[in-house]
Amino acid sequence: MWLALDELTSMVKNPVDVPKSEALWAIFSSTGGEYAREHKFQRENGKYYALIADLDEVGSLTALEISTALKIVFPKSTSHYIYSTKSAVPENNKSRIIVPLSVPVSGADYELYQKIFNDKLSDAGIEPDRATERCGQLFYLPNRGAFYDFHIA
Repeated sequence: MWLALDELTSMVKNPVDVPKSEALWAIFSSTGGEYAREHKFQRENGKYYALIADLDEVGSLTALEISTALKIVFPKSTSHYIYSTKSAVPENNKSRIIVPLSVPVSGADYELYQKIFNDKLSDAGIEPDRATERCGQLFYLPNRGAFYDFHIA
């Protein structure tokens, strides 16, 4: 399934509310098929269109506050999506970030860019889950829980 940015915008603004086991997920690579989740295959064949962050421990930071920190770390970044995870609560607004890339990058470059992205977030005091540095790592799309917060820039 292909996911266009206007569809992503709609998903962030109006997320589904389903059990996590039924939630939609993505790998932001144009290389799909039966090997889509294989890290080696994606590293060698993938073309990536977005960087991602999975933030499990942000405390009570809001999506807007995370966005502000992101803009300080990456002042030239033009757009991004931030939304709460299914298990977020006001005291720990577990969040996800999607940063669309202006040009696709190879799987090998993606791993490097993901590491740099995560390092920059960490330097800003926002500790990401480093699993996103693997090419075949799935990434859950918006799924409303009891608490949901989002920001689109």
